[in-house]
Amino acid sequence: MAVGSACGIAVRHPPVGANHWMHLAYAVGHLLFLGLLVAGLLALGRRFVTGRRAKALAFVVASLACLMVIPAELATFAARAAPGAELAVTLGGTLLAGALAIGAWVGGRLFRGLRSWVALATAFGAALVEPFVLPGLYAGLHLYGLVLAGLFAAGARWSAPSRLSPRAARMALGVSALVALTSVVAPAPAAVRSALGRDGGVLLTILPWPPVAVPERAPVDDVWLRPTHKRQPAPPSALERPESPVVILLTIDALRADLLGRDDVALPNLRALAREGVSFTNAHAPGSMTVNTLATLFTGTLFSQQRWEAGTRWRQLWPLNDPSPRFPELLSEAGVHTEHFPASDWLVDEFGVVRGFEHEHYERPAEPREGSRRWNHSDDLLPRMIAALESLDPEQPAFLYAHWMDPHSPYTRGGVKETELLGYLAEVEHVDRHLGELRAAIEAAGLSERAILIVTADHGEGFGERGRVEHAYGLYEELLHVPLVIAGPGIEPRTEQRLVTLVDLGPTILDLFEQPTPSHVVGQSLLPWLHGQHSVLTRPVLAETRLMRSLLTPEGIKVIRDTRRGTLEVYDLNADPGETEDRVGELTPAMEAAVATLDRYFEVHQLRADGYEPPYRP
Repeated sequence: MAVGSACGIAVRHPPVGANHWMHLAYAVGHLLFLGLLVAGLLALGRRFVTGRRAKALAFVVASLACLMVIPAELATFAARAAPGAELAVTLGGTLLAGALAIGAWVGGRLFRGLRSWVALATAFGAALVEPFVLPGLYAGLHLYGLVLAGLFAAGARWSAPSRLSPRAARMALGVSALVALTSVVAPAPAAVRSALGRDGGVLLTILPWPPVAVPERAPVDDVWLRPTHKRQPAPPSALERPESPVVILLTIDALRADLLGRDDVALPNLRALAREGVSFTNAHAPGSMTVNTLATLFTGTLFSQQRWEAGTRWRQLWPLNDPSPRFPELLSEAGVHTEHFPASDWLVDEFGVVRGFEHEHYERPAEPREGSRRWNHSDDLLPRMIAALESLDPEQPAFLYAHWMDPHSPYTRGGVKETELLGYLAEVEHVDRHLGELRAAIEAAGLSERAILIVTADHGEGFGERGRVEHAYGLYEELLHVPLVIAGPGIEPRTEQRLVTLVDLGPTILDLFEQPTPSHVVGQSLLPWLHGQHSVLTRPVLAETRLMRSLLTPEGIKVIRDTRRGTLEVYDLNADPGETEDRVGELTPAMEAAVATLDRYFEVHQLRADGYEPPYRP
């Protein structure tokens, strides 16, 4: 395993081997296919159209060719742009696609009079270098790079005098076409397909390759793999609780699990909380996007089990009419006082991500924050939370929830702009200071004997792993492994290494208020663990983002299936914690069982009402 460094965060690269070279071979084949396809269309157009019309036709053909295969890219950019920017985004994509026609023209003139192999070597070199120049960016950028290189070579070959004989030229063209067609028609081995997917292989989303399959193996006969109507609600634990408990759930955006062990970040308040309560060091988020994680945390179901639809505001998909009850709804119905402090528009009740609170304390910032984003930061939310704590009824149990988004890119909230990592660490320290103020407010309000504070994150953050930054690009450990600390009266302080999921928090909070957990929830209460009792946790630890699904077993087997690209990745985290050695080509019986369990879960539980299919949410 090759390990580098990116501002203090380990950068892990897969080892070079047969899969690596085959990965490059398929990348070159895709280059040839795309280049020959678009260049052939241009050449065909030149036979019937001449002069300026030919150039206009070339521009149109190149633009349409790109727009036909990257609609998801344009949709992603448009959805994240300001309202009304869809036309500008589409126009920009069209103009960028026009660079393909220019590439053919430039290739024909730059290499005029030179041997064709020079142009081909340039294109092949571009194919080999391109994945490392644009690591982890939108797949559409890879498409532009590959097709531009292909047209560069094609333009040179067909526009310049050639010293190749007609027979040699036909043979070269035939071999190129055969390689290109083979790379598209013949499915790549499973490990190679996964590598292509990680590097932004656009063709994987449109090629008719079947999903990667494994030897048939029956999944474990588990109650969690049966329809929910065959399960029973879980009753509350027979354990002591504070009288009229006050439970405060705080999720912090993009908080990596390894921060608690770093010496270069000051987190005195979070570390003190970890010493005073139970620190779960092997906690995992059910997604690598905030919206997916929070929707799953509050419903107890995965993305593909929920109904997601386009909203009239924030042009994206939301669980607007998803019928799954959120646990705050159940608490409110049971007489628990519930309050929510949303950080953004899409966290309010109407979007369905977080729903069912009696009171929502949301004020939309008058001016955009952090570029075009309108977020409430912890500076805004903390005073509202303190006021709510001071006004709580001493006789009524209460549940309060807030999501602090400060440690989110572009990492400027902490006032440090030297590097992205240092800016991020400064933001985390900024949030930690506010956590200390929140703890002081709990004590000042006289709630020390009633309040249970839960601090965790919606997902982690990438800083160089796999050449990626930020989050939502996959379901790897730097994105799913998050801190989880629970502290309060009656909780025995210790560090707990048991594998847990944030989906367990809903059942835990319901249990704290002596409420049962509904049968549809794929999580279990951690309350016995907070009292030092090692109850048996049998539910699967799952995650889902962008139609990628993962399962992590207590034995450290990690399975990731991308249903959109049809790829499968399997890792042994005990031997390979950096997830660099994909074991999909050499599965053990335990790995086969993990794949079967993952597939079986979604086969049983995926929402299929009225022909509904889980949509791709960029």
